Amino acid sequence: MVSETNDEKKPFPTAWKVAGLTFAGVFILGFWIDAQQPRTSGQVEATTSLATLQARVMDNAIEEMDPGDYPDSYNQLGAEAFGRANEMARWAAIAALTDQRCPKVDIVAISDRASSENLVWLVECDNRERFFISEQQAAAVRARFDETGDGVENQAVAEAPTIRPESARWDDFSEAEAVTACDMLTKGAMLNPRSFSPGWSWDRDRDSATGEVTFQRDFTADAALGEINSRYRCVFNADEGTIVSLAIREIDGWRSIYDG
Repeated sequence: MVSETNDEKKPFPTAWKVAGLTFAGVFILGFWIDAQQPRTSGQVEATTSLATLQARVMDNAIEEMDPGDYPDSYNQLGAEAFGRANEMARWAAIAALTDQRCPKVDIVAISDRASSENLVWLVECDNRERFFISEQQAAAVRARFDETGDGVENQAVAEAPTIRPESARWDDFSEAEAVTACDMLTKGAMLNPRSFSPGWSWDRDRDSATGEVTFQRDFTADAALGEINSRYRCVFNADEGTIVSLAIREIDGWRSIYDG
């Protein structure tokens, strides 16, 4: 199986007004901030041959698993699914190559997300793009080139999710909108919301496996004992477009303000 995935304290008064806020959406016009490099998207030409795609699977990218060498995977999947994992690994590689963002396949390995009912492969490309290919997606690609299966299997293949790299979840993500939502929730928790003033920049940590982005941003605001300088930590779910949690730094550590 392949496994996926100290801030300095400042004096801070504890007098906060905590308000429950619901955001239908926050829109920023005129600017867009995104750290992603430009990348191509979409599927390769439908006329691309199987031989052309297979030539882009690097030597030794696919290693047939032996139960003796992969006991954990064998015990987790069982004999039948373990055999399917070996059989379909080739098609998982081809599936990743049907997206233009994978020039060549470097590694194909069964993922720790896999189960006996739902096999999943981790496919890593030579440009560091990562795909998690389900058995349904691999079967759909096999059907495209091999035309095997019928009836219920063909229906399942037709309903296979679109093949996209892990990074694709950021394609439509607006960092500016997410940070603004975090700002607004923090502002609403202030004793005097109008006094809230965020810093010009923020720190960001993206988790491609979960789709969660953690923002940290300094701010000033009025509190019970006068103006304070503090920092918030806001976790935002890029897939759902919602705030997961918000905490504000106080003198004795982080205080949870919102937990979705």
